[in-house]
Amino acid sequence: MSDTSSPLPSLADRAKRIETGAPVVGVHFFGRTPVFVLGEEALLYVRGEDEQRVAIHGGAILASASDGTRIVTGGDDGKLIATDIDGEHEVLATDDKRRWIDQVALGPDQSVAWSASKVAHALTKKGEARNFEAPSTVAGLCFAPKGFRLAVAHYNGATLWFPNAEGAKPQTFEWKGSHLGVTISPDGKYLMTTMQEQTLHGWRIADGKNMRMSGYSTRVRSLGWTSDGAFLSPPRVPSSSFSGHSTARTGPWVNSRRRWRPRRRASRRLPAIRASRWWPRATATAQSSWCGSTTAP
Repeated sequence: MSDTSSPLPSLADRAKRIETGAPVVGVHFFGRTPVFVLGEEALLYVRGEDEQRVAIHGGAILASASDGTRIVTGGDDGKLIATDIDGEHEVLATDDKRRWIDQVALGPDQSVAWSASKVAHALTKKGEARNFEAPSTVAGLCFAPKGFRLAVAHYNGATLWFPNAEGAKPQTFEWKGSHLGVTISPDGKYLMTTMQEQTLHGWRIADGKNMRMSGYSTRVRSLGWTSDGAFLSPPRVPSSSFSGHSTARTGPWVNSRRRWRPRRRASRRLPAIRASRWWPRATATAQSSWCGSTTAP
């Protein structure tokens, strides 16, 4: 008979605390090396006991994305910058009006997308630029896992844009309210948005049927899918923990009127986790909060 009295191992026992000296707005991995995106100008590389701070922007960093080979950031200096594992960086684009670049996404074949105000931009592998003007300020970007398609979140819904199909009408998904982030499931079947309210909203891309997830104690700030697309999970918020929403097989759209709620349990109040990344083999994680201190493997 197994002994159930022994305490369960905690991930916190294997974490170390890093004083970043600035708010952390994102975190990514190069192999086993976590890289923290700081709110002001720099990236912080943590290699074992060594730390390397690389200044890349001339002001605040507003958005970041990574494909494991580069980190692409956008800032209030109007620049889109790519940085590699060694800290070498190059400017990919500069907004012609020096507007803030506050959304960034990476796609297949080294493609990259970013936005400034109401205009979304996409840069193909060949270096060709494409533009799309959204109905309102772009609040989120995400590439579809297959094909060259870009999801754009904005006020009153989201739009699926095809940058390479000149003249093609974008596919729209409408729901009243402020949509602040967007993600597409790994199988390409579902599009989900985070909202200003404490809810998520989603659509089945094939037929546009929509559904709602509510019950969160605070606004959801980021989302992540399991590799098979069966579960969707936001990071932990101060007063709750999240067990995941299943979208396996037919997904939660079987009954479009049903509202799915996260399971919650009581927990002591802790700083909200604003960003979280798993190392690709799922044996290490890095998390960050606005307090300027970060835990890493």
